Formats: sequence, C-alpha cells, structure tokens
Amino acid sequence: SKAGELLVSYNDELIYLFEKNMGYGSSPVSVSPEKLQEMEEPQVYIGHRNAQTVKGVNFFGPNDEYVTSGSDCGHIFIWKKKGGKLVRAMVGDRRVVNQLESHPHIPLLASCGIEKSVKLWTPMSNDVLSLPEKIDKVMELNRVGREDQSRVTLTPDVIMHVLRLQRRQTSAFTERRYVSTDIGSDEGNDAHFIASLVANDDESSDRECTVS
Repeated sequence: SKAGELLVSYNDELIYLFEKNMGYGSSPVSVSPEKLQEMEEPQVYIGHRNAQTVKGVNFFGPNDEYVTSGSDCGHIFIWKKKGGKLVRAMVGDRRVVNQLESHPHIPLLASCGIEKSVKLWTPMSNDVLSLPEKIDKVMELNRVGREDQSRVTLTPDVIMHVLRLQRRQTSAFTERRYVSTDIGSDEGNDAHFIASLVANDDESSDRECTVS
C-alpha cells in the first residue's frame, strides 16, 4: 500500500495485513527476542475462499482504505482495511473470481474470473447498501470447505509465531555470514603474508647464490 503495508494471501487460508512496525520490509529493524513477543499481530480478513485458483488480493480506495479479494464462491469481497469488517459482497462470476484491480485515481474496480469477460464496478449511489441476505451462508460454506480440505488450520497466532521463528533464523544466518566473511578475509591476509614470506625467501636465496 502507500503506507508500506503488505497483503498476504495463502492457499486455502485467510488474508493477512502486515505493517511496517511488525519488523518486515526491505530494511527491517532489528528487535530483541523480548520485543518480538510484544509485536502486534496482523489484521485478518475472513469470508472468502482461495483454493481452486490463484486469487489476487488488493487495496482499494484513494487512500487504500479497503481490502478486496475474489473467491471460489464467485463473490467479490470488500473489507475495511482497519478492523477487517466486511462491507460489500458482490457476485462477480458464475464460478470463481480470480483477479481484482483498482484504478489509481478514481473509484473503479475491474474483476475477472473463469468467465471470458472483464467486469467494471463503480459506485452509483451515496447510500450504504447492506450485505446480501445469504452472504453468511456463503461465508460459512467457504469456512467449512476450507477446514475440510486443510489438514491443519493455522490461526493468526500460529502464523505470527512461524514468522517470528523465520526472522530469528534470518538474523542468525546473517550473523554467521558476517563471521564467515571476516574469517575468509583473515585467511586471505594470512595467505598473502605467507606468500610474501616465500617470495622474500626466494629473493634472499637468489641473492645468496649470486654473492657466492
């Protein structure tokens, strides 16, 4: 997003939002193990299902106020980014909605799925519409299907714990790499010093032979 946030969608899993203060990004800030336990958990967005095809999750709105995703149930899901509340659910395909892309400047959303067409969505009223009556049943079917197909259902706590372990391993690898580099440079200096000694010895022996 414009704020440097990262949306992550897993196969047959939920959608997670990671922020900069969680220690992620191209230049993550190092934190102590104690601080890792105090880090915030990612925001979670639920209701859709991502199993049959690859789904593209995206931000929507002039300031990325919303999160959008397609679903195996053929619906387009739109959540409030802050809090994860579902605000819109629209039928976007008779089978599966795969990709959603928003216009960079105006409230226009393009969607595509299994059908051979691209649909454009734009607000037509200032009134806030309610969610479809059967959306709760659709979301429940998505949840049941996801849990039936998954051997292990990962909770946000488990996901965060795995990411913390990965971060620790990355830090340990970086430290080992620096140590290896220092050792390698020291060995290189030793080799150069030894080579110089050998060269000097050779020169000395040549001079001695010449004198004799």
